[in-house]
Amino acid sequence: MMANCDGIDPDHCKHVRITNCHIEAADDCIVLKTTEANSQYGDCEDILISNCTLASTSAAIKIGTESVNDFRNIVVTGCSIYDANRGISFQLRDQGNIENVLISNYMIQTRNSSECWWGCAEPVNITTINRRDDIPSGKIRGLSLTNLRCIGEGSIYIAGKDSSPIEDLTLDNIRLTLEKNSKYPIKGYDFRPCSGPSFQEGKIHGIYVKNAKDVTVRNIKVTVQEEMQEWVDRDICFENAVVNK
Repeated sequence: MMANCDGIDPDHCKHVRITNCHIEAADDCIVLKTTEANSQYGDCEDILISNCTLASTSAAIKIGTESVNDFRNIVVTGCSIYDANRGISFQLRDQGNIENVLISNYMIQTRNSSECWWGCAEPVNITTINRRDDIPSGKIRGLSLTNLRCIGEGSIYIAGKDSSPIEDLTLDNIRLTLEKNSKYPIKGYDFRPCSGPSFQEGKIHGIYVKNAKDVTVRNIKVTVQEEMQEWVDRDICFENAVVNK
């Protein structure tokens, strides 16, 4: 594998299908992006990613960080992710928005890597954080995660901002097992790239949802193996989140 090389990077693309692929990458495997240099081509929308096997030193499937235009109507289903520093990573850092995304039927196995790589072995990491103080990052709405089986060293972390919480989030039939499987220490949370602090060090929560509203939760479970217990605060944590009853 060649360092710092992604697998497939659709930039400002529409009506894309990526199916039945095996990708091993020394960076991200599949990245949807909307770069500033190509902003004249508009949004990234109507995307299907299915039936792939993915291994990555960084993120297996990613949206961002280059996100000057919107992302919408995206289906990601039936894939197996293994030996990844991050499984699924949505990193809004510019003014673009993410809406109407379905993620389903996934097996995800993660492990920590060297600190030079963004991420802390999160099976799922979804954030909107300002890259620059003068340009607010976009909003995330209409996101569904269903039928996920995750094993690794990091948290399922989903976080909006105080000023723009994630809206219409569904977590359904999710299993997370936290187990130590690398030589690297547990690092907490990694926010890079961002205008503020890059890390939040310390204990993690198994599933951590922060700054969200209209959240639907069904049948989620976290198992913490003995060797991980000293690194875990709560199995499941909702902070500043409105959960439907």
